[in-house]
Amino acid sequence: QGFWWYRFRFGGRIVHESAKTTSKTLAVQAERQRRRGLEESWNHVGGRRELPPTFERASKEYQESRLGRVSAHTADIGKYSLKHLSPVFGSKLLCDITAEDIAHYQKRRQQDGAEGRTVNIEVGVLRGVLTVHRMWEQIARDVHMLPERKDIGRALTPEEEGRLLEETK
Repeated sequence: QGFWWYRFRFGGRIVHESAKTTSKTLAVQAERQRRRGLEESWNHVGGRRELPPTFERASKEYQESRLGRVSAHTADIGKYSLKHLSPVFGSKLLCDITAEDIAHYQKRRQQDGAEGRTVNIEVGVLRGVLTVHRMWEQIARDVHMLPERKDIGRALTPEEEGRLLEETK
């Protein structure tokens, strides 16, 4: 006795496959399972769903994934930023971090005396972690970066440089 086959149309194509069984009952079940598998794949559902990781775990993975792709200095900045971010966001699931949480973080850091640029760098690291897990897009339009001072780090004029050198002798 031969094997049973099934044939059905899915996504504009004909699926014609062997059920690899001599049992008609098993062949009918195999066809249903194959169709169901195609439907889940097509609609991006099914499979085992997992919760997003905590910020702490995701940030470690983020830092490790950047090794060798960014300079050592950039990696150090990320590590320093995470020292401030982890106590606040560490135990939260990535999907639970909201724009309001970030705004509260920014306010608290400013109250602690951190400059806007520093806090923006830290929020940039947070954004990187969330982006990897496709969580940033949902809150991006509601997160606002802080103003940064522009009067820091200007070049000295030759006269100022001369006076500075004279004073430091």
